[in-house]
Amino acid sequence: MPLIRTVEPLDFVPWTPSRREATIRTFRLYRCLIGIAAAILMVGCATWKDDSSVDSILAKAKSPPPQDLRIGESKSSIVLDFEFVNFDVAQTDADQAASIWQWVDETSIDLKLRGRFLSNGIRVGMVNNHERFRQRMTSLAADQDDVDEFLASASVASDLSRGKKQIPMRIGKRYELALRNPMEGSHVAMVRVDQNTIGRTLNNAQYMMAVNPIQLTGQKRVHLSLRTEIQHGELRQKYVGAEAAMRIVQQRDTWAIPTLDLDIEAAEGDTIVIAPTWPLTGLAKHMFSGINADNQLEQIVLLIRVTQVPNAIDSL
Repeated sequence: MPLIRTVEPLDFVPWTPSRREATIRTFRLYRCLIGIAAAILMVGCATWKDDSSVDSILAKAKSPPPQDLRIGESKSSIVLDFEFVNFDVAQTDADQAASIWQWVDETSIDLKLRGRFLSNGIRVGMVNNHERFRQRMTSLAADQDDVDEFLASASVASDLSRGKKQIPMRIGKRYELALRNPMEGSHVAMVRVDQNTIGRTLNNAQYMMAVNPIQLTGQKRVHLSLRTEIQHGELRQKYVGAEAAMRIVQQRDTWAIPTLDLDIEAAEGDTIVIAPTWPLTGLAKHMFSGINADNQLEQIVLLIRVTQVPNAIDSL
C-alpha cells in the first residue's frame, strides 16, 4: 500500500456574470440584516437605560407626573382644600361684604343652627355658583405683594391664617385647623348659647376648627363634622391610647363649643363658606378678624372645598 495517497482535485465552478450578481445580492442582504440587528440592539439598550436604570426610577419616584396623586393621598382618601381669603376691613363696607352671599345657599344649613351661628356673628352656607362667587371673592380680597407673601410664609403677616392648605383625610380621624395665631396673654371669650352669654378668661387663646369626616353617604358624598374650639393654656404631656401601645403627645386645654357643631353633607366639588357677619360682632370678632403687619384690621373668610371623595369600594 502506498504511503502517499492521491487526492482528487476539487471541482472548479467557473465565475460567471450570473453567479457574480447572485453573490452581490447575498452580500447586500447580509449587510442589510446586520444593520437592522444593530439598530434593534441600540434601541433596546436605550429603552432599557431610560426606563429601568436606578437613576431613572428614583427620579420618577421623586417627581411624579402632575396627574398622579400627591404625597399622602390615595383613592381611599377624602381630600379637602382649605382657603383663607383676607379682606381689608377699612376698605370693605356692609354692601360689599353681603354681596358674596348672592351665590351662597344658606338654606342648606338647619334653620336653628343658622340662628346659633348668627347670634355669634357667623354665617355659613354652600356655594351654588362657583364662577360668580370666585369672581366676587377675588375682587374683594386684599391685595398682596411679594413682601406680604414673604411675611405670610413666616406666619408674621397677620394674626390670622392665610393662604391655602390641602389635607388628605380618613373616615373617623380628627383634624385640626388653626384659624389664627394664639392671642398672647389673657383673653375673654364670649359665646352666645340660646338666650344666654357664656364667658371664660383664657390664657394664650387660639381659635381652631376641628374637622372630622364621619362617613360616606352616597356616590361621591361625605358627611363632615366641623366643631369650633378654643385651645388655651400651656402645653401638657398626655398619654393617648393607640392601636398597639400608649404614646405621649403634647396638647393644650380645649374649650369646645358643641352648640356650634356643623354637621353637613357635601358632594365632591362642593365648597362650604364660613364667614363673619358685618359689622363684626360676637365670637367672630376674635375668631375671624385680627391685625395685619401694617397694623390694620382685617378679616378672613374660610372656604372648604371637597376636592376628592372616594367611591365606597375604594374606601375599603
